Amino acid sequence: MVSVSIVTFHTSLSQLECCLKSLDSRCVSRIYIIDNSRSDHLHKWCSDKPKVTYLPNDNTGYGAGHNTAIRLELPLPGEYHLVMNSDVEFFPEIIKDIEQYMDSHPSTGMLQPKMLGTNGDKQYSCRRLPTPADVFIRRFFPEGWFRGIRERYLLKHLDQERTWNIPYHQGSFMFIRKKALMDTGIFDERFFMYPEDIDLTRRIHRN
Repeated sequence: MVSVSIVTFHTSLSQLECCLKSLDSRCVSRIYIIDNSRSDHLHKWCSDKPKVTYLPNDNTGYGAGHNTAIRLELPLPGEYHLVMNSDVEFFPEIIKDIEQYMDSHPSTGMLQPKMLGTNGDKQYSCRRLPTPADVFIRRFFPEGWFRGIRERYLLKHLDQERTWNIPYHQGSFMFIRKKALMDTGIFDERFFMYPEDIDLTRRIHRN
């Protein structure tokens, strides 16, 4: 069984509605919506949603928000926990496919599937570890500059139809074995946003 956590911050209800449709699977046991904006209308909206637990939260960061749910979830039955963004959509049967893969590969601590944009373009969410140059170039230079460095960082040369052991899973969809979280620890809350996914990926990767 799979539990799910979604961190929101003034997120639209229409987006969340689409997100929950993706999670309409027998494999999903519990869904935690961690609301960093503490919205009364979101609280009310969640109240009649099956499997959904609403958790109001001070805006202490992305990883810290997910940790609120993960701490509740780890002692409960179930093998896996999915950390995901509210703007990710997929066919509900995908959850079962991923669960079956993880069941048959017990040494895999975390999985991220191939992702596509709404127009079908590849989304390069699995990446190499960023160097200082990668960070500097992506932040301060126009998109067309240093194309080779950018493409190496995004691992664009890899065949996305194959399975790879990737050094860095971007945090929009992280399907995690709960035992891996018990062994390595949860998100490091010193990171407010973005580097926490690199840190967790590397700690799981060591095992």
